[in-house]
Amino acid sequence: KITLIKNPKNLYLTRAINQGLKVIHGRFFLILNSDTELHFQTLGKMLSLLQKTLQIGLATCAHQTSSKKLDLICSKFPSPAIEFFESTILGRLLKVKFVQKLLDQYRYRSWNRQSSRPVDALPGSFMIGPKSLVDKIGNFDERFILFYQDIDYCHRVKLAGYQVFYNSDTKISHLKARSVSLLNPKLRSSIALHDILAYHRKYSGFFAWLFLWLASRVDWLYWWLKTHEN
Repeated sequence: KITLIKNPKNLYLTRAINQGLKVIHGRFFLILNSDTELHFQTLGKMLSLLQKTLQIGLATCAHQTSSKKLDLICSKFPSPAIEFFESTILGRLLKVKFVQKLLDQYRYRSWNRQSSRPVDALPGSFMIGPKSLVDKIGNFDERFILFYQDIDYCHRVKLAGYQVFYNSDTKISHLKARSVSLLNPKLRSSIALHDILAYHRKYSGFFAWLFLWLASRVDWLYWWLKTHEN
């Protein structure tokens, strides 16, 4: 049985995911982005992994890009320093050698994605887990509008004592950001900043949130000037 939920307006990703989670009745749930394509036996292999390894709460598989290369998905949890250097204009201007090393460690750059392993955070493009996990830790946090809800959920999964796992034995094709690219760039940037700040207010505390908020004022000024340049 397929249940189609049609919303009269765009509720954005997190609220839409929760709509689906509220009506699942099977033993497992799957979150799959619209810009992905499943390969033969992907679901079967992922379900087999979850059934054999009960300590895994959330899993993803290898992601193949449009050029047939393995995408470097998954990461550690972002610290305020990582966020500053990777997500703000000011931080990107200040990049030096040690910063790139820090970012490489954050993104697991030394790992080629051809082996399976536990990770901190996996992408929301393909997430699969047991329904019992949702029953235990709840739905996605709707403070996150479009981004970081996947990282937040991984955080909660690990806090509950489960593994977050990357399975290299099967894959999907991921065309990347086909839906989100349709948003107005300024709106997309504004939502991304909102979700970044929400994540660090939740996990890093007030002073980290304040630091990132102040650093992001340069981004705000950039978009203000961009909007008023004509």
